[in-house]
Amino acid sequence: MQRYPVSFKPMVEPKTNASISPSSEPLYTSPPVYYRVYARDGAIPVKTSFDPSDPHVGRILASSVPPPHNADTLKRFFLRAEQFSDPKNSRISLYLMSSSQAPLKPQSTLILVGPAPYHGATPETAFALAFTEELTSEEAAALPVIKVPCNSSVGPYLWNTEATVYYHLYTQNGEDRCIARVEGKRIYAAAAFYQDISAAKETANNRYIALFGDAAVGSKEDRPIVLVQPEWREGLFNRRAKVISYSQYRRGARIVYTDGIPKQQNSWFGAPYITYECVEKGMRTHYPAVWVKRIWITSSSIGLI
Repeated sequence: MQRYPVSFKPMVEPKTNASISPSSEPLYTSPPVYYRVYARDGAIPVKTSFDPSDPHVGRILASSVPPPHNADTLKRFFLRAEQFSDPKNSRISLYLMSSSQAPLKPQSTLILVGPAPYHGATPETAFALAFTEELTSEEAAALPVIKVPCNSSVGPYLWNTEATVYYHLYTQNGEDRCIARVEGKRIYAAAAFYQDISAAKETANNRYIALFGDAAVGSKEDRPIVLVQPEWREGLFNRRAKVISYSQYRRGARIVYTDGIPKQQNSWFGAPYITYECVEKGMRTHYPAVWVKRIWITSSSIGLI
């Protein structure tokens, strides 16, 4: 009798009967691994796209991912494929799928090869790489530019087979009749989010929203998501602002609230500079405009974003 170490698993010995031909099936297969990439404001084209009708899904060979096959290894491989960087592991998260509520932990084990089923084995179950911060100007400039005709019928995944999300835009005074003009200018980035027109209160920013399945929000044309643009005026601190302080006592980025209206002040030696009045932890303060990296406002006439 042959004995093997506990940690060693022998391969199956080939059949000795000459009438039976050896199996042509490989012991381990190398399926494709599908993934999508999301910026803060939506999906972006990927560099490994393979289907002209869906430039937002990419794929790699599972055999090209080095061991160990966990979330941290796969994330690093995706970042290299897309030429993104996350040296502090803080600006990009990896999700099992687009519908997942929480990102994978770095040491989460993934099945990429071996006995099926595999993780990320189809475009419908693709991994999701999601930015928690804005793309840098260099990253945005390097994004693939893919032109796809609206009536494209190339490949098995058509635009009209994707799940559709319906939404309706409102101002404080009623329906927004200028959608074509305002969409794409982020003026609804600070809008109140209601799951439908009959919702009694707005949905919190950090609440999970299902976009797939029978309970998907905004999946029916007669029950669209409703976005209501909030009022914008001086002294109404309902605009989120990302502030980066260069003070040695207050380093790092944080979110505060502002009215989004720039104001001119004079420094102690008389030189004028532009500031934003903000509310942080219930107290009003002013931050120089150079510290404010982004303001989520609701007026396309302001050139801050």
